[in-house]
Amino acid sequence: MHSPAVALTWEFWGRHRLGLSAVGALVLTFAVGCAFAPLTANLAAINSMWFIIGLCYVIGVFAYGFDGRLESAESGFPARLFLLPVRTWVLVGWPMLQGVIVAVLLWLGWSYFVLRPSGIETPLWWSVMLAAVVAVSQAIVWLPFGLPWLRLLVAIPVLTALVRAPAFLALAGERFTLPETQNSVLSAFAAALIPLAFLVAWAGVSRARRGDNPDWLQAWRSVRLVARPQRDARPFSSAMWAQIWYEWRVRGFGFVVIVVFILAVLIALGALLERDPSKQTNFGVMLLLSPMLLAPFWSAFAGTAGVTDRSARLSAFAATRPLSNSALVVAKFRAMGLTAIAAGVIVLVVFPAWMVYTGGYRELGPVWDGVVAKYGTARAVGFCILFVVSVVVLPWRMLVVGMWAGLTGRAWVPVIYPLVVGILGLQLVHEWITWNADPARRERILDVLPWAAGCAVVLKFLVSWWALAALVLRGELGTNTIMKLLGAWILIAASLFIVLVWLIPSELVPLYGLALGVVLFVPLARLAVAPLALAWNRHR
Repeated sequence: MHSPAVALTWEFWGRHRLGLSAVGALVLTFAVGCAFAPLTANLAAINSMWFIIGLCYVIGVFAYGFDGRLESAESGFPARLFLLPVRTWVLVGWPMLQGVIVAVLLWLGWSYFVLRPSGIETPLWWSVMLAAVVAVSQAIVWLPFGLPWLRLLVAIPVLTALVRAPAFLALAGERFTLPETQNSVLSAFAAALIPLAFLVAWAGVSRARRGDNPDWLQAWRSVRLVARPQRDARPFSSAMWAQIWYEWRVRGFGFVVIVVFILAVLIALGALLERDPSKQTNFGVMLLLSPMLLAPFWSAFAGTAGVTDRSARLSAFAATRPLSNSALVVAKFRAMGLTAIAAGVIVLVVFPAWMVYTGGYRELGPVWDGVVAKYGTARAVGFCILFVVSVVVLPWRMLVVGMWAGLTGRAWVPVIYPLVVGILGLQLVHEWITWNADPARRERILDVLPWAAGCAVVLKFLVSWWALAALVLRGELGTNTIMKLLGAWILIAASLFIVLVWLIPSELVPLYGLALGVVLFVPLARLAVAPLALAWNRHR
């Protein structure tokens, strides 16, 4: 490759050819489908979530978001590219130009060939603002920060302000009366951000290229060291507790921090941009669901066993720890338990405070009276207890069941797993929204659902039997330990089934439906596969 532009182009299109091709195929498939049978406006809006996921992937590719740790204070621009004999503005400008062009072209294809045939018209300024979002995202990733996690703290409100620019301008007193005026002002504002983002990214990469990364905590460390001599930390009581602490610091603490960031952004959006009290109250549901929605996508990262989240293979530091594969996985499970408890406590504090702030607590009285009148006081209290427990248990379950993807050590598995989870989640949302739109289709789904759940249960038990047998043959677990684990699983599943039978009337969900749901909900197969995935990574 004789041209720096060609080399930097291959850097993206060669390494990420499958992912970028998949996003292009997604847009093309929907465009062809809408050419023959346009979607309704609601279905087009729902299916746009798939496009948004693909668009986020594209932005991450051209921002080198998969090459570094976003929570770190250093620049996210790959240091290996600093050795190339090209100017810094070429290193910065060419990826930024590619990212802007690809994102805007994908958006125009989606807007003109999917949304417009479905009756959804989008304003012109969206395209220019998308280009600004791409450029600003790259600048934030590549700019060195003086504190860990500060990049995410800056990125979330800045990108939110760009996406919701009209709402923020209205908050400042600027309300557009004509769509043409809004298009002109917002397009000009977004266009001005692009060169500004380039200059910021150029300055940040230039600083990182000469090794000048700021450290705003250096003065604090010096003062602290002088004021109080360093004392030896208390040793851990066992290797297991040392590993639990390590997993919490590297992977659990980040989850809690991101949950706090998301809650802060949602609260800011609800308090500043939403004037309708009823809609403000609805933000409380989003506050509750934030850890549950984040956990499936974080679980693959939580399963990684290298020093960083980008290292697919185990480092020597990780592979030589005095823990078996099963013990290391158990340490991860326990660390994620602490993570889920911390996130759940934060949500359970923020949610009541938000309900008091918005006055939504007044609506809870009639709801409580209705539940008591229909199901009785005991069942109403049971629903409340189950609700509180689920705020902690559901994120923990979602965190641990996806760990096997990161434990495999194959870089493509942790990427594919969240995408599959996202697609399945969007499909469930689609079915939920359109459940009553087609009664005939709903009946067909209800007829097939028990058979599908039954096949899933059989598959789960077969995989669990194979995995547990493999663990015994490898000497990871003894027969007595396996029997205790199965006994605990049966006890948990039976207890949950009894509670649900008591709480949920049989006319809503039949007993066999509850039984199948409980068996599928209580994790077993993917937990048993996790040590085998780590062994596959550890001994290759």
